[in-house]
Amino acid sequence: GSAVNGLDSGDSGCAMTRQNSKLGGESSKSDFVIWEIEVPKELVGRLIGKQGRFMSFLRQASGAKIYVSTLPYFRDSQVCHIEGTSQQVEKVLNLIRKKFKELCLTNIHALPPPTPLTLHSLLMTAWV
Repeated sequence: GSAVNGLDSGDSGCAMTRQNSKLGGESSKSDFVIWEIEVPKELVGRLIGKQGRFMSFLRQASGAKIYVSTLPYFRDSQVCHIEGTSQQVEKVLNLIRKKFKELCLTNIHALPPPTPLTLHSLLMTAWV
């Protein structure tokens, strides 16, 4: 059996595994990744930092775009949205992981449909 760094022994409900830490590999440097993690409301302030300092640090250190938005269907959490190359996203996730050992970094972002969203939206409004 393998020990889990002595973190809490209870099940946090997080499905993150070590396999997720390798997002893309070295072969495709121009790939684009969107990664969204659920952040409990009580941690959002620490994630953003005073006057947005931690968010600015994450952007500068990684080159990725990152922002926090509210989830309309969850009242007790918000979404940290990260986008960039797999290397940029991995850098952000590693920095967040260092500061927030308790945070689940599983990607909750659903992959977009193959057809453009605007086309899908137009088709949906045509039904109304």
